[in-house]
Parts: sequence; structure tokens; C-alpha cells
Amino acid sequence: MIPPKKTFIHLPLVVIIFLGIFFRLYHLADNPHGFFCDEASVGYNAYSILKTGKDEWGNRLPMFFPAFGEYKNPVMTYSAIPFIGVFGLSEFSVRLTSVFYGVITILILYLFLAENFNPQIALFSSLFLAISPWHVHFSRTALEGLTPFVFFTVCGHLFWFRLLKNHSIKNLFFSVLFFALALYSYFPARIFIPLYCFCLFLFTFKKIFQPKLIILLFSLTFLFILPLGQHLLSGSGFSRWQQIKGDLKISSAIQKYSYYFSPNYLFLKGDTDFPGQFVTRHSLRQIGELHLIQLPLILLGLFYLIKTKSKHTSWIITWLLLYPLSDLFTNSIGPQATRTIIGVIPFQLLTGLGLYSFFHHFSSPITVTAFFVVLGISTLYFFQKLSLYPQYSSDYWGWQSGPREVVKYFLSQKDNYDQLCLEGKFNSPKIFIKFYDPTNQCSDKCQICDSTSFDSQSKQLFALSQESYDKLNNQGKNITIHHLITYPNGQPAFVIGEITLL
Repeated sequence: MIPPKKTFIHLPLVVIIFLGIFFRLYHLADNPHGFFCDEASVGYNAYSILKTGKDEWGNRLPMFFPAFGEYKNPVMTYSAIPFIGVFGLSEFSVRLTSVFYGVITILILYLFLAENFNPQIALFSSLFLAISPWHVHFSRTALEGLTPFVFFTVCGHLFWFRLLKNHSIKNLFFSVLFFALALYSYFPARIFIPLYCFCLFLFTFKKIFQPKLIILLFSLTFLFILPLGQHLLSGSGFSRWQQIKGDLKISSAIQKYSYYFSPNYLFLKGDTDFPGQFVTRHSLRQIGELHLIQLPLILLGLFYLIKTKSKHTSWIITWLLLYPLSDLFTNSIGPQATRTIIGVIPFQLLTGLGLYSFFHHFSSPITVTAFFVVLGISTLYFFQKLSLYPQYSSDYWGWQSGPREVVKYFLSQKDNYDQLCLEGKFNSPKIFIKFYDPTNQCSDKCQICDSTSFDSQSKQLFALSQESYDKLNNQGKNITIHHLITYPNGQPAFVIGEITLL
């Protein structure tokens, strides 16, 4: 007996959701191995809000969080509070926030596409989002608000297109709210969302051209973006831009723009392996941001849009063309998967359209089976690269692992020393002492300092990088090693010991 159509659709969707959960939860606390300062800042400030109602600097329920010479957006920090409340302050609980947004985006994308295309296209697109190297990678990290940015943008679409059908004030409210929340999630949204939403409005406003709705639309927009506008006008909102702005030459921007549509970047190398890149935090090696099998499907999806003269062509192409803009004038050399994370959605949608078109013309059991065998092989290849990721991404240019183990060891030794020094050989090191010792068990003995702080009159314990340890050895300094911390590949990360006079 053939199951009812709804059951047939829902069962694959459940499988897709669980597949997305698996890829996002697999060894989450230790892969990536390490914890970047931006993640620690999100976690500690969420913990501080939970316990005191104030951020790490004593600001009560701030709209924006001062950190590292800039102001962090609020969505990720406030979203992390319930997860930290349930699981405690840890790498796992902070990253689980991003996992949550990543997984429910799969469901929301399905709902949006099922309502505006068909359930098959929705399933195919959601499947590729569930196993997307690009989306999975950032769903496993708490680098501010990348996955919330994507989630709220898709939600904004869901309710906007519902508005076009029934002119409901509820749908208008939620659409504007979600697009606004995207603005408070991640800095690149401040470029993409206004440009894209303006275009989306131009494409569709005739369908909602009612004075009441138009007035409400602009009133809600003004209300929701008012805090951000005040933040920008104060000058504080541009602090991050001052840190990352780069060459403003049009020729350089055009060249960088082309990188974002390069098969080399999208399907072969991704961010980390792209020529000129060296930061390993942004993607896995030896794999593109998308599966190679998606290349012909994306081209087929574009052809399908044009051939069928779909009413959705304009906004899909606009989304695709605008997605690189957030990074064009920054100081990055090559394409940045972080700042352009919003591009992950149109590529999955085009893949879904292409696969739907392909199966429409080639639907024999052999063809379908062969395709899913190839997709399975591609997915297993991705999983292998994900499993190997900690082996090369834990050092300075990766996730800078070591502070967790150092602070844990320091806490076990705090009663035996006057000062415990963690050498700050990583970004914004002070946040790690706060994160790993949130209740200050170390009684301020744990500090960021190095061998230059050596005091023969004090009992001190130093956690030094291998480079600093070798340098002291070459200088003839006597170091008694008590503990060695290594990276997952076995290379030394920190040497913990005492410096003594000869």
C-alpha cells in the first residue's frame, strides 16, 4: 500500500532533520578543537546576564555588547542564555545555540519552499542545506550570529510571501520583525538586508499595495531598526568596520566579487584552501563550500527558472548577486565564508530546483538510485573531512586551543602559587580566564602574563607556548616542566612549569 502523500513527504523531512542534527552535533564540544575568543565572549556575557542581569562590564541588559574594541550584536548572546541555563557554561552549551538555529533553518526553509514552490523542491533544498559543508561548519561554532542571520532571513521570507497571499497584518508584523532581527544578528546583515529587502519590496509591492499595509510596513521598520540607527549614529556601530575595512578600489572589489562565483571556491577549495588564505577557522580543507555534485544541479536550476519564467526568478537572482557585497571592501584577500554566509540559501534553492528538473526528465529507478549513491559518497567524503578537522585547525590560525586545559590545571594548582600566568599567544586572551573560571575560583591569581613577569620572590606557574619555551631554553633559563598540553595532532600547545634561577 502506498502511504498518503503527506506521510511520504513528512517521513523524508524527519530523516533530513535528523541528518542535519547529526552533522551539527557530532563531537560538538571538541570539533572544532579549541574555542575562539568571539565564542567565549558570547558565552561569558550570556552567563553574566543569566546570573546578574549585566554583561561583563556591568551594563544592565545592553542592546550591544562592548568587546575587543567593538560592539557585538545581541542576538547570539541572548539566545545562548537558555542553553547555558540548562547545560551550564561550556563550549558545548554555547555552540548548541548555533546548532539550534542551524537545525530549525532546515525546517523553516522547507516550509517556505513547500508553500511557494512544491514539497519536492522543498525537500531537495532542505536536504542539501542539512549536509551543506558551509552551513554545517558555522552551525557548529558560536562565531557571533552567522546561523541566526540565515535563520531570521529565511523566516522573513516565509511571512513576507504569506503576506502577499492574504494581506494579513500578522504576517506583515512577523516578516518585518524577522528581517529586523537579522540586522541584530551579524554585521554583514547591515549591508545585505537593507539592499535585498528594498529589491524584494520593489518586486512584490504591487501585491500588497494597500495604504494601511504600506504605512504599517514603514512604521514597523522604523520602530524595529531605531535602536540600531541610534547605535550607528553614535559612532559605536562602525567600530567593527574600522577594524576590517580595506582597499576601496573598484577594480579590487570587482576581482573579489568574481571569486564568490568561482568553482574553485564554491566546489573545490572553499575559504581555507583558497589561494592567499591561511585562517583555518572558516572552512574545512580539501572540500568546497558546496558539494561538487551541486555544480550541474545549480546550473540546471538556473536554466529551470529562466525556462519556466518563474515569478520567483527576480528575487532569487537578486539574492545570489547581492550575497558577496558584505565582504567586497574589507581587508580580506580572498572570499570569506563567514561574511557571506547568507549565500548558502540561494545555492541550496537552485540545487533543489535543478534536482527537481533532473528527476522530472530522468526518473527511472536506476537514475534515482545512482544519484543518491553519488550523493551518499559525497556526504561520506564531507564527513571524513569534518572528522579530520581538529588535526590542523587547533593552532593560532585556527581555534587556538589550550586555554581550557591551562585554566583547568591552574585551578587544580591555585593554592600552591602566588601567581599563575597564561601567556596570551592568542586573540583577546583575558576572556578565557573569565569563561573557564566564571566564579573566580582562582581569586585573581590567574592572569595573562608571560616570562617577562618572572619574579624570583614569588611562587609562579607559567603556561608558555612552545615557541616561548624554546626561546627561554636558548637563553639558558631553567624551566621545570609540570604539565604539557598538546594539540590533537600531537604537537605541543602549552608548556606549564616554573622558571627558576640557575
